[in-house]
Amino acid sequence: MRWYCEEQDYRMISPARLKTWIEQAVVIGAALSTVTSIVVTVLFMAFGDEIKSQVQTFLGIDELATKADVAEVRDGLEQVKGEDRIIYMPVGHSYVEEPVNFGEVIKAHLVMRRTARGESCVFIEGQSLFSDYRRIPFPGSKVSPIKQIGEDTEELYIELRHPEVLSPGRIKLTISMKYECNGVTEFDETRAIFFYLTEGN
Repeated sequence: MRWYCEEQDYRMISPARLKTWIEQAVVIGAALSTVTSIVVTVLFMAFGDEIKSQVQTFLGIDELATKADVAEVRDGLEQVKGEDRIIYMPVGHSYVEEPVNFGEVIKAHLVMRRTARGESCVFIEGQSLFSDYRRIPFPGSKVSPIKQIGEDTEELYIELRHPEVLSPGRIKLTISMKYECNGVTEFDETRAIFFYLTEGN
């Protein structure tokens, strides 16, 4: 007895059957996507803090600039625009002395003046914020009210310490500033200053 096996010609699949297969594939894909989203949501609800801790460990981040760290400053800055600013910094005049080796003191020169709106404002304190390639603002050293800026443009020299979590490379520096203006707490921020952080010796 001989057995015959006819090879199916897949080129003869009808358009209707092909359409049915595609529709079924789309339905299955949508179902899998929904299930995956639910699973991820449940995992984050149950293990959110642990997952965050693992991500920080993987990235080598010991302290994130979380909302708790800069919320007060950032909330105030959201309403600061143009003439609402307390200080004015001309573009391209402020800088950081280079080279800057990892772990060294950062010597910053800030060129600024007080605006008419900031005439009655008193500088309380500042917070330096550093960002590397990860674009995450890490808090550096605080800035004490060494002096009050006047209405004439002047250069203010300050020394800062960068956070240990920074990676060598191009760094963005800003300083968020807290003021008291006629009994009301208000905020402003310097223009971004960029410099290169090297690994050093």
